[in-house]
Formats: sequence, structure tokens, C-alpha cells
Amino acid sequence: MRLAVIGGAAGAVERVRVLRSYGTGWTSRILQDTLAGLLADPDMGKLERARETYARRRAALATRLAAREVTTGGRDSLVLWVPVHDEPEALVTLAAHGISAAPGSRYLVRPGRPHIRLAVARLTEDPGELDEPADVIALAAKRPGPDRHQPGLDLRPPVRQSVPRERGLTPMDFGTVLRVVIGVLVVVHLAAGVYTWVTGRTPALLSRRPVSRIQPRVWGHLLVAVFGVIALSMPAVSTPGLVMALSALGFVCLLAASALFLISTRPPKQA
Repeated sequence: MRLAVIGGAAGAVERVRVLRSYGTGWTSRILQDTLAGLLADPDMGKLERARETYARRRAALATRLAAREVTTGGRDSLVLWVPVHDEPEALVTLAAHGISAAPGSRYLVRPGRPHIRLAVARLTEDPGELDEPADVIALAAKRPGPDRHQPGLDLRPPVRQSVPRERGLTPMDFGTVLRVVIGVLVVVHLAAGVYTWVTGRTPALLSRRPVSRIQPRVWGHLLVAVFGVIALSMPAVSTPGLVMALSALGFVCLLAASALFLISTRPPKQA
């Protein structure tokens, strides 16, 4: 069982109240009796001994740091708060000596004095083995960091310099231009092919001859379809030379398909 009193903004407290209203809003007699039984259980002495052990370890490290003119914070819990001159420098120094710690700024709502968070739960019970870790922690706490406000020290990110581009079309540019031209021509010829297939007449855009009937070639349409697949797949190619080669191949295929459309017509039979 866990009881607590909360305080805060009206909106936040109201949301908690609404959430609690979906469940049990009161502490049952069963839970109260359970808590009373746990507190009176002789085995609860193990928890008391654990609390005393952790407090003794924390106090032992705090005493050795105080002897090295390092103040600490936190009178209970499983951590020890150590003020430092610079958090990053302190963390790097501790890591170099095999000691892990957490930046204290991570646990603050507002920016405060730099400090680090040390866990004391796994400290040794041997007082003699705490001297070396205490020396390292004291060194890390007193080590000054770089002067981030030093005059003339520009901490702004470097500005990316624009590289002048060479004049003329590169292979990638050439391939892009060809793909655009190919795409437009494919749309035009596919539309003309569909129109011819459905109506039996040739669009004036393709032929101005007095042709009354178009004999479309199925394999000509297939060539245009194959070309369209090639043209659509070329943007996925990243090699400039290959892009230019595929673009040129697609352009040749388009010209061949266009010629097939034009030569697939035949004049009407003379009476």
C-alpha cells in the first residue's frame, strides 16, 4: 500500500483525480491490515539492517570526501550528490579511472550548480578500500573545465562554405534532362496509342496524312511500355555514368517506338 499527498497546478491535479476516480478511491481495511502486519513482521528487520548498511556506506564515503575538502549532499537514499566545477570534465575523469557516475543536471528542473550523482549501494564495507575512489572523486570534483566564456573563443558551429559548381551539364544533369524529355514523350505516345486503339483514327499531332484507319502494332506498344519502366527506374541509379547510359538507351527506345507508331499506318485502299 502506498499513500501520498500531491500538489501542483489545478489542471494536473484534476487529471490525477479523474484518473483515480476510475479505480478505488479509498484504502480498504484489507490493505490497512496488510500494512500493519508487514510492519510488525520480525522479518522486516532485514529491511532495517539494509537501510543501516546503505547509510553506513554513504556516510563512509562522505566522510572521506569531507577530509579532502569536498562537500556532499543527500542524507539518505542510495546516492551521494557531489558538487563539481564542471560536469563533463568530472565525468570524463571518473570514467578514465573506472568509476561511473551520472550528471546531476539530468535530475534538476532548473539549471543549478554543477554536480554529479554517485551510487553508493555497491560500495565496499572495507574502509581502507575507499581511499583510492575518494581521491579520484576529489580530483574530478576540483578539476576545472574549459573556459567557455574565454574572449575570442568562438563556439558557434562552422558555417558551411558553398562550393562553386562547374559550368556545363554533368552526367547527372544530362541524365535528368533526358529523363524529363523521355517522360513527356512517353505520356504523349501512350495517349496517342490509346486514342488510336479505341477510335481507329490517328491524332493529327502524329500524322497529317489522310489516313482513315491505323493498324497498331502490339509489339510497338510493348516497346513503349518497356521504355517507360526503364525511364521510371533510372532515378534510383546513383552512378552518374550509368544514369547517362540508361537515359540515352531510353531515349533511343523512345525514338524507335515513335517510328513504329508512324509507320504502322497505311493509306486507305483505292476504289
